[in-house]
Amino acid sequence: MNISALVCTRNRPELVRGCLEAMAGSPCPDLEIVVVDQSTDSAELAAVDRRIRYIHSATVGLSRARDIGVQQSSGDVVAFTDDDCVPDKTWAAAILKEFAENQDISAIYGRTLPYEQARRRERQVAIKSDAERRIFSRRCNPWRLGHGNNMAFRRRVFEVVGPFDEALGPGGLLRNCDDADFTYRLLKAGFKALYSPEPLVYHRQFRHGEDLWRLERGYSIGAGALCWKHLRCGDKYALKLLLDRWGKAGAAHIIYGLLTGKPTHIRLGWYRIVYSIMGMWKARAVPIDVSRRVFLDPGAGGRSNEQSLCGHMYSQ
Repeated sequence: MNISALVCTRNRPELVRGCLEAMAGSPCPDLEIVVVDQSTDSAELAAVDRRIRYIHSATVGLSRARDIGVQQSSGDVVAFTDDDCVPDKTWAAAILKEFAENQDISAIYGRTLPYEQARRRERQVAIKSDAERRIFSRRCNPWRLGHGNNMAFRRRVFEVVGPFDEALGPGGLLRNCDDADFTYRLLKAGFKALYSPEPLVYHRQFRHGEDLWRLERGYSIGAGALCWKHLRCGDKYALKLLLDRWGKAGAAHIIYGLLTGKPTHIRLGWYRIVYSIMGMWKARAVPIDVSRRVFLDPGAGGRSNEQSLCGHMYSQ
């Protein structure tokens, strides 16, 4: 069994180089590294490691890049990390080991730790530090499994679940949560997923101040759009996801902030409620392919950065 590790990037040459240099330290002999680069200028990245397959694409959007990488890769297992992550040298081998020992598992989500210490009072993002293994075999809140910066799938998953939703995700019409949406769809399709602390990556915490709040807006807009899409498909479980976001992830933070005098929690809860509603509003008129549960965004993957409604580089 061999593995293709996908890294998608856009106009972040120093970050992606750090990611690839860390991955180059992997002793895994069955590793193919696929880089999908949507930068305005191509970069000299293939020289970092002979196992790198470099693809420069004129498209825009993380979901589109991921779909291209899946199509162009050759591994029995397709693993994902982000250009702002530093994979442990055992990352690829740990994923292969988990799949080899768990034949009924089709998806693996790994542990993500901060690469550097966050600034005082700033929230760490896209972190999953749980040390306990857990199997997921039915629909649940997809954010419980992990993040798109450390996930892997047997190739057959894509044949059943389909592509990443190109309207979701950084650079797309609806900003974010393409990874959570794919997770939700694979669980709904009946695949088993494993969270394991063994595949380990480190996520750079390089955003600060208002950049973090812009990221939170994107997360919440994407979450609202995700829930509204599945509700439009007649999936009532998506209502539970929405209520969880407004309650446990939203109102609970507001109440805690009011009781403790911590305005950051009030703002976080407010964002998670208000911007998820905005995401629902933005998604209301976007056509859906109900059979595949993906938005039919006519501009996905083809807009320039200036034309994109998101207007930002990758935010994962």
